[in-house]
Amino acid sequence: MKRRDFITIIGGASFVWPLAARAQQAAMPVVGFIYGGSADNTSASYVDAFRQGLNESSYVEGENVTIEYHWLEGNYVTAGGLMSYGTDIADSFRQVGAYTGKILKGAKPADLPVLQSTKFEFVINIRTARALGIEVPAQLLATADDVIE
Repeated sequence: MKRRDFITIIGGASFVWPLAARAQQAAMPVVGFIYGGSADNTSASYVDAFRQGLNESSYVEGENVTIEYHWLEGNYVTAGGLMSYGTDIADSFRQVGAYTGKILKGAKPADLPVLQSTKFEFVINIRTARALGIEVPAQLLATADDVIE
């Protein structure tokens, strides 16, 4: 083999090799982070905790996973989510108010029992279900506290 042929082959291979390596890489997964609140300092700790959990699973934002952030500004299913089940936030604030009232009347916080939420909310968004081609059973609709149509 002549020196010129050898240099041509090596030069051509060095140009094609990075393209071939890039073509074999798997597509980076995209994960949606959806939070019912707003993108303020309070939710920053939730984002940090989410990223930490991903890191524990060997995923690093920008390296091997992309995260899309969506802030619902308090709108849990009305913004387009399919279903939501969780603590009734208004009831939780009612409990906080009752606790505060007891403390203002002289109760020691250490003497008060720890309360857990007892009221939960189940909301279904029928518009989203239809858009996804999902038929929600009548029994499930009957158990919902709120149905968005």
